[in-house]
Amino acid sequence: RREMAAHQALLSAPPGDHSGYAAFLQRGRGAEKAIGEICPGYAHLEAETFAEMQALAPGAKFLFVMREPVARLWSGLRWNNAAKIADGTLGRDDLIAMFRSALGDRSRHAWRASDYARTLEALEAAVPADRIRLMFYETLFEQESMDGVFDFLGVARRPVDASARVNESAQAPMTLPPAVAAEAAEALRPVRDAVAARLGDGALPDAWRKRFAPLETA
Repeated sequence: RREMAAHQALLSAPPGDHSGYAAFLQRGRGAEKAIGEICPGYAHLEAETFAEMQALAPGAKFLFVMREPVARLWSGLRWNNAAKIADGTLGRDDLIAMFRSALGDRSRHAWRASDYARTLEALEAAVPADRIRLMFYETLFEQESMDGVFDFLGVARRPVDASARVNESAQAPMTLPPAVAAEAAEALRPVRDAVAARLGDGALPDAWRKRFAPLETA
């Protein structure tokens, strides 16, 4: 209850007053060199809000983790509707219809979570390039990848235990039909291209290459 009250106080703060949020992040901090917060919702922010975050902590660094966008969109819809899927009120066909609807309406929350091109433009407009690190979900827990994160944050490297899964999703393992997946890959191709333009085609994980290979060889 105390945590909920503290969170509600943050939401009730006057526009532009982020002092409470800054204090909230610092709670319990000891001698740690870096502290941070993880939230998928940050992908929906505009450049103005990223600028406010940068102004609040001028030394802040931003890690943006990207999952193969078609898989991200499908997973997000399943996650947000997990309860209805579990009790049988939402079936596979219903979810596929929602998925196709998201592909056709780029203002929807589901689409924006996979629209990395938009997020990257907003982030880069507000934050210096040397304070942004782009990463892939598919390789996030590899030692080499995490070593890059440790170096970026200026903290000591440490071994990564990729066998432990925390907050693992219990959502139903529904499979996206190949035809619908191909339709989504075509719609999300500009997102793939925006990421490749920044990191290079060779940096894309295998899951990305497999998903967009038919488009690349057409």
